[in-house]
Amino acid sequence: MASTPPPAPPPASGWRARLRSWLPRRSADVIIANVGAGAQDVVVGKNILRIGTLVIPALPAVVALVALVVGVALGLWFSLVPATMPDGYVNIAIADFGQIDADGRMRVTADSQRVGETLFATVRDEVARLAPDYRGQVWHDSMSLLEKRGSIGMISGLTPDLRSPGACQRATDLHANIIVYGALDTRSTP
Repeated sequence: MASTPPPAPPPASGWRARLRSWLPRRSADVIIANVGAGAQDVVVGKNILRIGTLVIPALPAVVALVALVVGVALGLWFSLVPATMPDGYVNIAIADFGQIDADGRMRVTADSQRVGETLFATVRDEVARLAPDYRGQVWHDSMSLLEKRGSIGMISGLTPDLRSPGACQRATDLHANIIVYGALDTRSTP
């Protein structure tokens, strides 16, 4: 006696079935290949690179290439762009100027930043006009990342005596012979 197939399950009802009916149906890619006996160098698939008999998936190859380019660029940047000022020059570092407000806090403001940038441009131009045998370099934080890696920053301290040790340490870290720093004190009338 032949057995009858079990009855089909009732259609799904409820919120899941309604949600599925609202969403568009996705179709999957179907790749069909009929490879005969004795076939050689057959590649079946999507996003595959074929180099001779070597088959490389495209996404990992592109990711590896991008990682290689970024790694080489970072390596060149670390090896070619200096983090400290070079020896054999008269090195002048111009720090960001701070501004001391009425509450006694010191911070970099647009006005104090403009003082540092103006001083940097002036000193840089004067050093460039000197005799060719005078070797001087001037650094400031407004220089691009392709000119220097080291940051000078602001020398903090409410009084000159408190700023002096920090300035000496920063000049030593940068290999600077001269460091120019200061603060605009707005607590008193100019």
